Amino acid sequence: MSNRMCFEGLDRSLRDILSIDDPTLTDLPFGGLVVVLGGDLRQILPVIEGGTRPQVVAATITNSPLWDSVTVLELNENMRLAVPGASVQLQREISLFSDWVLDLGEGKLPPATCGNEVVPNLVDIPDDLLIHTEGDHITTIISAVYPDFASNFQDFSYLRQRAVLSPTNDLAEQINSRVLDMLPCEGREYLSSDSKSSPAGTINEKDLFYPPEVLNAIEIPNFPAHRLFLKEGAPIMLLRNLSQSTGLCNGTRLIILELADRVLKAVIITGSHIGDVVYIPRIELTTKKKTKWPFILLRR
Repeated sequence: MSNRMCFEGLDRSLRDILSIDDPTLTDLPFGGLVVVLGGDLRQILPVIEGGTRPQVVAATITNSPLWDSVTVLELNENMRLAVPGASVQLQREISLFSDWVLDLGEGKLPPATCGNEVVPNLVDIPDDLLIHTEGDHITTIISAVYPDFASNFQDFSYLRQRAVLSPTNDLAEQINSRVLDMLPCEGREYLSSDSKSSPAGTINEKDLFYPPEVLNAIEIPNFPAHRLFLKEGAPIMLLRNLSQSTGLCNGTRLIILELADRVLKAVIITGSHIGDVVYIPRIELTTKKKTKWPFILLRR
């Protein structure tokens, strides 16, 4: 996901620093150090806000002069799909799914058809990967992912093995709200304290146009909402790097143990710190400078 300029800047810096003692290193990539890059360009590309397709492609590492010095090492076994002790039939189904995912990423699947017209940007998903319903779609997918939820919501291993992915934040909010309603306990609502970042000692006339109610209603991608509703026993995911040494990283999954006024008491259920009890405080977040709003939002 990193812009190629980041690698090129690191390359120039290492050449300058390491060539002080050995001038020959100035001609070697990264000053002669071995640098390991991880990732798959078929899965995600560098993010260029508002960028066009040529701008995104130009930002990839493959378009950098450094790519000529890269040796590509391929991983051929999908470890995420490995199921020790699985039956022969299950292993065969997993192998077929793995091959289908690779063909999808490499663009080898035939295009889908809509009526009599071929749509090159769409593919047909195998029927066994779909959940069919004519009723409430959200309830159906929750029931499929969390079967017998009422009897297993306190089982950490049960929750650790399941998750629902959604394409948009709005849909994620609907799913989260529906799952929270299934927990047999009272919840608690947390509201943020929002303000605008202004130079100290100045009074801006724009403050009159942006009262707290307006700031609270602002929703920005990759930014928390004003209202957060939680229940004890609810599974949550951390979306910020708070403390890597204690396992509080982006993507860490936890279970709420206690809801206090200013902190959340939770237990980690994924990663290398499974079972550790941690406390998550209120933190201050700021929006980026390049937004449609003429100010920087501070949300605590």
